[in-house]
Formats: sequence, C-alpha cells, structure tokens
Amino acid sequence: MADHVLIGVSAVVAVLLTQTRYWFGTKKVSGYPPQSFRERISVFKHKFPWVHGVSVVSRPYADSGAGEHRKLWIYQRKLQRTPRSPEPWVLLIHPGGWDSGSPRDFDLFSRALAHTGVTVVSIEYGLAPENVWPAQQDDLSQAVAHIKACAGELGVDPRRYVVFGRSAGGHIGALWSATNADPDLKGFIGFYTPYDLKFAYDNTEENDMLDSRQLIRNLVGIPRGRDEDLLVAASPYYRVNTLFPPALLVHGENDELVWCRQSERFAEKLQKLGVSHRFIRYKKLHHGADFFLGSPRGVQLFNHVHQFLKERM
Repeated sequence: MADHVLIGVSAVVAVLLTQTRYWFGTKKVSGYPPQSFRERISVFKHKFPWVHGVSVVSRPYADSGAGEHRKLWIYQRKLQRTPRSPEPWVLLIHPGGWDSGSPRDFDLFSRALAHTGVTVVSIEYGLAPENVWPAQQDDLSQAVAHIKACAGELGVDPRRYVVFGRSAGGHIGALWSATNADPDLKGFIGFYTPYDLKFAYDNTEENDMLDSRQLIRNLVGIPRGRDEDLLVAASPYYRVNTLFPPALLVHGENDELVWCRQSERFAEKLQKLGVSHRFIRYKKLHHGADFFLGSPRGVQLFNHVHQFLKERM
C-alpha cells in the first residue's frame, strides 16, 4: 500500500514539475524564438470572451448544385462601435482527410483568434469522393472572390488576408496559395500538412490505419492504382514557386497520421526558392494537438499563429 502511495505521489510531483518548467521556464522550440511566461499566458486573457465576446454567423458564398450552397462561417469580435474598422482576415480550411470535417472544427481556436482582432472565415468545401480535385481549389477561389466583393459589408480589409489550413486543409490551402499569385495574400500557415501526395502515396501501404492511398485516390479521382501525373499536379510540393507567400509550418516528429518529413521537405523546397518561412518542429506533437486550446501546447501553438499574423498583417 505504501509503495502504491509513493508511486502516486511521485507521479503527481513529476507532472507538477513538468508544468512548472513549461509555464515559468523559457521554452525554446526549433524554428521559433524562446517564449516567455507572459507570451505563453497571454492567450488566457481571452478565456471568457472566446465564447461570449465573439459572434459566429454563416452565409452562402457559392452554388454547390441541386439548389444547395457552399457556406462560410465568420468569427468576429462583438464591438459596440459601428461601423467597425476593417479587420485583416484568415481564410481557414478545415481538416478531415478530404472526405470529412466541418468549418466549425477547432471552434475555440477560431474564437480566440477572432478575439485578437482578426476576422476568421472558415469555409465549407466540396468533399471527396463526390467532389474530385480541383473542385476544392475552385471553392477557395469562389470564397476569396466573395469575401473581397463583400468586404465592406463583412468589415474586413480585402487586401490583407492569410490562408490557414490543418492537415488535408493545409494541403488544399497550400496548393491554392501556390497556384494563385494574389498580392493581397500575406501569408500561409500549415499545421501537420501533407504537401506531397506522390511522396505520401509511395510511403504507405494499402489498407493502413487511415486507408491513406484510398483517400488520395478519392481526392484526385483515381479508381485504382497510381497516376503519377495526377499526384504531382495535385501536390503543393511540385507547384510551389518564388511567388509563394511567407509561410509558417508546424509539425511534430511523432505525428502518427502525417509524416513530419512532409513539412521538412516543403520547408527545404521553400528554402531553395528563397521564400520566407518558419518551420517549427516539435519532438512530441500529435496530430490535431491544437484542438486542446487550454493545454500548455495548445496555448503555445496559438501564440505561434498569433505572432505570425501580427508580423504579416
């Protein structure tokens, strides 16, 4: 009994020490300046306004056929003054393996980001296999055109926005950013993103945990087998050029769903092209870790995004 109590107390002490080192130490992460206690705690100033101080409204932006419409969700601070000053905005593309997910995923993260003075526009896009690439690219183009055309009504600055995507959403956003030279696009943020579909296809097996090859085939419209030309054409890694916007890439070495080498190789490609970028690589960061915004890691990831947006917009 005494041994069990001792083990339990030791475990609690270990956790407390770890958390103390995180919050009160100086945390250095590869590719990013050390974060002070004040920087790491800053997100909690907005704890309650995440829910009550931010409005979320949806509106259609494109016809998706059969009388239905693609929608976008707009996160903005609730302000007393009208009209509001135009805010820079983030075009947010949700994850989900190209065949699932929702614009309301990572809702707390979007609310916290909106409360800092950035409008977050999270878009609905056509899911595979019903919608085959490049349908998702067309959806992004329509969403951007709609937001710019309605900028005055929405209270956003049409000339200042950043594309932010997670996982499959990062792939869609990176590909769009690489193939649309928009001077109003000030940056790209990709969290745990598969930038090279050919590399992903060749480094997995049929019927793996995610059924990755089938997900990729569904996206690009390959019934079976491997079509290298399609895989290359649908990969940001092969489409990126010197006009790609400054980028923030985040990935964990122990990501169990998307290999960290995806972000490493994309960062190397950006380096060769002379594109400004910051690659933040964690030894321990699981896929979707920023979903838990109140955790120490969630706070840190939020602050990376917040600082990048301040620098770019």
